[in-house]
Amino acid sequence: LGLADSLYRQKNLERAEVHYREALDLDRADERNWSAYAKFLSRTDRFAQAKPLFERAMELAPSDSKYQIDLGAALFREGAFADAARVFEGAMPYDEAAGVALSNAGASYYLANDFERACAMLQSAAFAHQDKYQMWGNLADCCRFVNFCEAPSSTYYQKALGLALS
Repeated sequence: LGLADSLYRQKNLERAEVHYREALDLDRADERNWSAYAKFLSRTDRFAQAKPLFERAMELAPSDSKYQIDLGAALFREGAFADAARVFEGAMPYDEAAGVALSNAGASYYLANDFERACAMLQSAAFAHQDKYQMWGNLADCCRFVNFCEAPSSTYYQKALGLALS
């Protein structure tokens, strides 16, 4: 996989794909091989081919949030925000401290125009990770659209700015 990743970064996509496939053929029981090839396919605009590979990685390692987060990120890139949010939510029980999955689910719901769910998740993420300015900024953006946030959006923007400048 290291060689395939290196070739991908060098934009040698044809050779990279050969090595991703070879890694998968050498060890089909390793979820990392399925996920790496799926990410490659997704990044090269072949999401329809990538999705079953992401799903296979998730089947091989059902309690590892990384593979669910990878699929969610691919769905997000495809613009399938509601689907991405559901996948990120599914990863939350396995995501240590639920940071990445929770924040990504919130962002996905935000882009799917489900602001109440988005804000609830972004608020949980911000309060759980109080030192991450991005989470506070995302929460502030979302709170502009709903009325149930604990504070006005300007309070969260100020918090984000303070953290970013420190």
